[in-house]
Amino acid sequence: AIWNPPGYSNILLGKKWKDCQKPMRMMEAFVADVDDAYQGAHNEDPEKISILYISRKPYRLEHVNHDFVGRQVDNEDEVIKALKEIKNVTVIVADFAKMSLTEQIAKSASADVMIGMHGAALSHSLWMPSWGSLVEMGSRH
Repeated sequence: AIWNPPGYSNILLGKKWKDCQKPMRMMEAFVADVDDAYQGAHNEDPEKISILYISRKPYRLEHVNHDFVGRQVDNEDEVIKALKEIKNVTVIVADFAKMSLTEQIAKSASADVMIGMHGAALSHSLWMPSWGSLVEMGSRH
């Protein structure tokens, strides 16, 4: 989904889309180029569903101090445990802050379902297969 916050413009929404099922050729070409460059491999086995759970934790890097990270899931361990109890599902937990861009794209491309708290990391859903699904969580406040 592509949306436009009030007050902003977006080249992808520059014309009035009358048919939401119409392919966005520019976006498809961009995603295909990234897939080729980073060799994103999609899960092709319909019997085995791959869930990518994106975790958000405080972290520090050389020039970045994120001792506080907002929008965390309070009961994350319980959520992950419940996901892992689903039959025929593989759950991968990833913290994108600790991964290279190449690793982030590869994990996203191999996922059938991406689950995470609202944030920029969910933009990696672009690299998911066409049948992929995104579950975006938000704060109750």
